[in-house]
Amino acid sequence: MLTEPEPQAAAPRPHPSLPVADAPARSEAAKEKYFSVREVDVPPRPLNEVDLVYPRRAYELRMRGKLLLQLSISDAGVVDEIAVLEANPPGVFEDAAVAAASALRFSPAEKYGQRVGTRLTIEVTFDPYEKINTP
Repeated sequence: MLTEPEPQAAAPRPHPSLPVADAPARSEAAKEKYFSVREVDVPPRPLNEVDLVYPRRAYELRMRGKLLLQLSISDAGVVDEIAVLEANPPGVFEDAAVAAASALRFSPAEKYGQRVGTRLTIEVTFDPYEKINTP
């Protein structure tokens, strides 16, 4: 289940399967590309629902999981970058959560009537007793 928690200040760890700019390339101009949800007049809103695909072994063991992801959403409403902020348990659900989050589409955020990129923190929960999809 994908939900929006309160914004948290944690150091993001980019997921290895997504393109991420190198640290030196993150100039002040790059930081200005994305606004926090608190800085925009109209926040991004999801336009689609995405089913989570439960990792088969985790499902067999009836494991639960919770992740915090930071999404960088372009001014076109596409997820440009995903960083895993927290994962519990670590190393089990990250790939499935990132795959689902990368398929999300949003109505773009707006600031002063203009579409802008934003960073949004979402919570993803895995519960083997909810409706699930397994590979």
